[in-house]
Amino acid sequence: MQIYTSYFNNIPKINNPVSIARNEPQWFKRSTNFQSYKKLAPSWSLLGKAKSGKINFSEYVHLYYRTVLDNLSPQAVVEDLNKFFGQEMTLLCWEKNFSICHRRLVAQWLMENTDLEIPEL
Repeated sequence: MQIYTSYFNNIPKINNPVSIARNEPQWFKRSTNFQSYKKLAPSWSLLGKAKSGKINFSEYVHLYYRTVLDNLSPQAVVEDLNKFFGQEMTLLCWEKNFSICHRRLVAQWLMENTDLEIPEL
């Protein structure tokens, strides 16, 4: 199985895009290959706190783990992704800057708990 990560505006370069965002661009939703996996999406509340500056990125990381990743099994997530989307996919969200993005947290969490390598495109 091969998983990559990227952001919506990098979509022309990727195969089998899967959104892990809370919502997607309209052009992505209209796409014939629109797919999403909301279990990895941050809550609207968490997004609102981060976007408004009420929390910094360190606090965001802590809350994202507590509200999302700590409630999931990495092995079950990999099984879901494989079952629903196949052997190769790219997990997408909005943030261009990989260093401050939840997809980086997802990639790290999966790599720490499975045998997968998940590069950013």
